[in-house]
Amino acid sequence: MSKKKTNVRIVHLIIFMSLILLTMEVNATDERVAGAIVLAEFNGGEITKADFDKEFEKIPLMYRSRYNTVEGRYNLLNSIVIAKIFEMKAIERGVDLRQDVIDNIERGLQRYYAMEYRRQDISDQTMVAERDIQNYYSENIDRFVESANSTIKHIMTSTEDKAREAMRLLNTGTDFFDVMNQFSENNFSKRHQGVIRNIRGNSYIPGVGKDEIFDNQITDAPLNIWQGPVFSVDSYHIFMVTERRLARTKPLSEVRDEIIDRLKPIKELELRDKRVAELKQKYNVSVDNEVLSNVNFGDDRDLSDIRDGIVVHSQVEGLTITVEDLRVNYRQLSPQERSQMNNPQHLNRMLSEILENSLFAFEAKQKGYSNAVMENQEAQQIRRNTILNALFDELVIQKSIPDSEQIEAFYRKNINNYTSRENRTVQVFIFDKRGDARKARSNIVRAIKNDDEEMINEIANQSVYSENNAVISGLLRDERVPIIGSDESIITEIWRTGHGEVSALRKDSSGRYFFVRVIEDNPMVILPLSQVEEKIVFQLTRQNREQNWTVLQEDLRQEYDVLVHRDRIIVMQTPEELFSMAEEAQNRKRFNEAIQYYDQIIEYHKNNDDDYKALFMKAFLLAEEMNQADVAVTLFEKILADYPHSDLHESAEFMIKSIKEGYDIFGE
Repeated sequence: MSKKKTNVRIVHLIIFMSLILLTMEVNATDERVAGAIVLAEFNGGEITKADFDKEFEKIPLMYRSRYNTVEGRYNLLNSIVIAKIFEMKAIERGVDLRQDVIDNIERGLQRYYAMEYRRQDISDQTMVAERDIQNYYSENIDRFVESANSTIKHIMTSTEDKAREAMRLLNTGTDFFDVMNQFSENNFSKRHQGVIRNIRGNSYIPGVGKDEIFDNQITDAPLNIWQGPVFSVDSYHIFMVTERRLARTKPLSEVRDEIIDRLKPIKELELRDKRVAELKQKYNVSVDNEVLSNVNFGDDRDLSDIRDGIVVHSQVEGLTITVEDLRVNYRQLSPQERSQMNNPQHLNRMLSEILENSLFAFEAKQKGYSNAVMENQEAQQIRRNTILNALFDELVIQKSIPDSEQIEAFYRKNINNYTSRENRTVQVFIFDKRGDARKARSNIVRAIKNDDEEMINEIANQSVYSENNAVISGLLRDERVPIIGSDESIITEIWRTGHGEVSALRKDSSGRYFFVRVIEDNPMVILPLSQVEEKIVFQLTRQNREQNWTVLQEDLRQEYDVLVHRDRIIVMQTPEELFSMAEEAQNRKRFNEAIQYYDQIIEYHKNNDDDYKALFMKAFLLAEEMNQADVAVTLFEKILADYPHSDLHESAEFMIKSIKEGYDIFGE
């Protein structure tokens, strides 16, 4: 790149960075006040900006950009409103009080009850006794021995002359870092500012390697005095021992927390096993090993006779585990985990985990941990989703299942989709001379009688059209012949000739001689409704579901008198926020996304300040990053025309001149 172009690029960047700083000087809107803005209203509630932001934060980062446009936020807001009034409708209809829904919620919350029991009755009650701490310390004293080690400042050179010159400079008071950066050839110590730590006297020097001579020199050297040059292996070393620690055993007070961290998980496991044993006894739980031994998940047919078989018995119905329960859990495993279930040990482990969770969850409910469980955000979402799914099933899914009349009507209307068209596979033999064609046909007829495909293919390769042994597959009636084209005489002969026969010798439209062999004839087949009914039911159910859901949403909007303030969505993102998102997009080289944010400022924040700044930024990106100089010039000229008194007037003029004329400010 020439100096002139480089200079212009630098000026462009200066203008760009100045503009970013300018947009950051605007005072931010008070967040608490902005959060109270009502974006949507309906009978019985409202959605504020704070509510919207809370839902927006739940969206994974990788998907948020699609909701950063006005249209994207409008769609998201509508989804939030529908979810809210749908939940209100479910409560009004008493869906949350239905026993089947309550049972589904309880099943969904099972692991959260088990988690709460583990927290309150195991983790919170696990204590590590002082005696155990002292015993562990005594029995594992070697763990707490800290080896002797030294720290040095270090310079390594390849020649003695360099080492001596470095030593001279150090002894005359030259700064160590300056000398080290000038002379040291050891990249490891240079990366660590010339310091090597944790030298343990075991003949190994970090960053240097195995070096007994150098290690002995470090061990014998006094503190804080430069030593060297020391020659060892193939290098010269200058060093100063700055710290030397003697071997020591850490006292118990220093390692107490470390020991507790090691012992607590062990104690928790012991307490967990104790709680499981206590609960098994409390609820009279037993495992039927005979039934368990007959469980084989490899083939569902092997389970058909024992699915209702009870593997775990209990006086409490909720703790009974059947073979079917095991099968359901098995199907939730990964393929790798499933492959291990043929091993009885793995099957027993799965059963133990299921039983443990069932016991802990049941006991948590008995102890009244429901409120603690429902403090968990995920548990709240499971309850909400279960209720909403039940209402959706009632009002949408069940009404979307097609009846027999609808299925038959769909089948008749789309009969072509279930019909395979008549088609043929043929060989077309074409020759320029009549004599060659007659001879070839005679030989083909003889080869067919003798079942000599090799001879047929040899003749086919002499044909004008010889690709794939002159075989053309999947020909549809009245359609052109691939490669050969729409020759009527050939098409007529293909469909006039019988299956397995060879046609008479004919002349095509180009004056060449041909004959046809029909290898395969597939007549039109209409699949019966019984064969495609399942597929039709699936298609219609999905289609009906979409239609019913659309209608239901509109009905809910009218019933709850929903009012969405689109104008407030437009201004819910301040120019500062949009400028910030645009800058972030630019930093990630996502320039089209950045321009979307600038366009929102230009469109929705017309205040003779933010709008022209955004326009300038858009033009700048088009010119500098997206190779659209002509469009950029048009936008810069728009700034001059529409905002003649803006503080970016001169910058816009400069950008136009630099694009059109290669203007060099430094040359001027």
